[in-house]
Amino acid sequence: MGKLDDDQSDSFGYYLPDQELVKRHIKTAGATFNDIVIIYDRDKDAFLVDNNKFFYGGIHFKNHDYTISMLEPKVYQDEYGQDDEDSAIQFEYRTKEFYISDPTYKKILRETRCLLDINELASLAQEVWVDGSLYDSKTVT
Repeated sequence: MGKLDDDQSDSFGYYLPDQELVKRHIKTAGATFNDIVIIYDRDKDAFLVDNNKFFYGGIHFKNHDYTISMLEPKVYQDEYGQDDEDSAIQFEYRTKEFYISDPTYKKILRETRCLLDINELASLAQEVWVDGSLYDSKTVT
């Protein structure tokens, strides 16, 4: 409890009747969004802690459990399958425009970073596209 933030005004909870789970999404100290889930398993009478589920809303609707991401405009079916979507996560960041040396020459700097944790059974395929053309590709195992 000492690791939790004092302001839990954005926290929420819901019940998954088909799995007998009660979930409470809350913030750890210093977090700006819900970053930890306290789960109570009614069948086993046990508490569990889950992380990496950044949600701000959840509902049980027509025998399915849905949650809303705090990080991107997506709705996930909670507790379904291995990774909710079973597909690649596509995203794009655009940097601000930098003007280096002669101000009449416009320059755009590009950078990629890959920060992740995967287990020994997983592999990650990364493709970097620049201006509609494949610039680089790499497979991380």
